Amino acid sequence: MAVIALACFPLLPKRYWKLGEESQFNRLLITDKNKGGQTEAKWLGARRYQCVIQPQTQDPFCAMQISLKDEAGRGRDLSQFDRLRIKVRLQGPGSVLRLHMRVFDGRFSKPGQMDTAKFQGYVFSPGEQGQVLELPLAGFSVADWWVREFAPKREYAQLDFANVLMIGIDIPAPTQAGTYDIEVEELEFIGSRVQLASVLVVFILLWCALVAVYLLAGIWQVARQWQRELPAWRE
Repeated sequence: MAVIALACFPLLPKRYWKLGEESQFNRLLITDKNKGGQTEAKWLGARRYQCVIQPQTQDPFCAMQISLKDEAGRGRDLSQFDRLRIKVRLQGPGSVLRLHMRVFDGRFSKPGQMDTAKFQGYVFSPGEQGQVLELPLAGFSVADWWVREFAPKREYAQLDFANVLMIGIDIPAPTQAGTYDIEVEELEFIGSRVQLASVLVVFILLWCALVAVYLLAGIWQVARQWQRELPAWRE
């Protein structure tokens, strides 16, 4: 019965959430200039941007960030999803990018201070043709530097997608100097409308019901046979 449930689970309806037109969100290009760096960044289109990293820059940083906060400052709950689909085109000296999120947790995050929000990242290679990739959310990891600076307790370093303030794409270290042309063509989250545990519970209850029906049918047949044979015993 469990095998049947596992086999049927991928066939169940999915839930999707795709980042829509960028006009619905606040978009930013962030560089290391606020820390004395020389990295340049500019928009080349609605979904395309360019990063120019100078060879003399130490610890360069360049990222595109999309805010998911609503008018009240609350983030987006992505805990109902288990993976995401992404398509990015990358031209430049490097071959990998990092998709990252900032997650607010009232135990340690401070409103208005994005640095205190948990930093979760996933390094991936978009490929030369920018093929569509599916990345499991379980593959994200909390940045070590964030844990050292902001996580007083180790359990705070667990992955969390309940209150995502921002999603971004950056060039992870070690970063090669040069010009990067990055275009985000698709970013969609995917999850199951029904949890696997719920499906297993339903199948277990169904199996128990079938067993109960089988047992009751057997008892009923024995009772009928006993009623038919009872007169003969009395004679």
